[in-house]
Amino acid sequence: MSHRILIADDERAILDTLRAYLTEAGFEVAAARNGREALYAFRHEKPDLVILDVMMPEMNGWDVARLIRKDSQTPIFFLTARVDEIDQVTGLEIGADEYLTKPFSPRVLVARVRALLRRTYGDLAAPPTVWRVGDLELNTETRTLTRRGARLDLTATEFELMSVLMARPGRVFTRNELLDRLQGQVYAAYERAIDVHIKNLRAKVEDDPHEPRYIETVSGSGYRFTADVREIDHASSDASAARVSLAAASAAAASSALAASSSAMRESRIPRPALTASAIFDANSRIARSASSLPGTT
Repeated sequence: MSHRILIADDERAILDTLRAYLTEAGFEVAAARNGREALYAFRHEKPDLVILDVMMPEMNGWDVARLIRKDSQTPIFFLTARVDEIDQVTGLEIGADEYLTKPFSPRVLVARVRALLRRTYGDLAAPPTVWRVGDLELNTETRTLTRRGARLDLTATEFELMSVLMARPGRVFTRNELLDRLQGQVYAAYERAIDVHIKNLRAKVEDDPHEPRYIETVSGSGYRFTADVREIDHASSDASAARVSLAAASAAAASSALAASSSAMRESRIPRPALTASAIFDANSRIARSASSLPGTT
């Protein structure tokens, strides 16, 4: 099923161009010419992603985004002719996931839309992973992050950023590396955008964002997830751990049986047979067959 994209821009030429490129790329497209139309279309069309021009009549893109963010985490992609850093920071603090300045290449926009959709809705073929650290639990299949059992409302970019950091606790990521992980390529003008996402993320996951427990700033370098790696519990490895424990128990039982047999032979003064290479091979084979017969080892 194709994703549905809502585009809101008061410039007819941009609206028509983007509609043509996105339709050719296989997306369903809805369009709006001002902020009020965009909000109405969002509530009735239920798009998977929203592309908003910042400067629109009747209601600007920032106000539309604020209203969307009140009850939805649908990814938001801002378009604007305003290139000031403060404008980009404002959009990101509202909850935008992407920001592209005009003029731009429609092909680049389509590529970044695809990347944002992949980040948001994931790869259905990928195996699910669950990370539990302290009072946080992140599930890549349901794309949820909970804190003390309560679900946190994260934007698509915030969730992806948290996934990258939690997957490599203790590893320092530069801002450019994080941008590369999130967007597929580095956009130097957006390097400080990571700071805004981190600020928003800390406000949601930390008891005190000014004294973070989880997401630490490494001066002159970037950020890292500070939790001890030993706290991380990969749910997908539970079955493997169980198999290892059962195999170890089987090996221990076999060892105990051999020890008891040796003791009995000594007490009965029965000569102990020589420990040949063939005997060692047979014992190892029995242990291997025992382990391979456990569930989930095929």
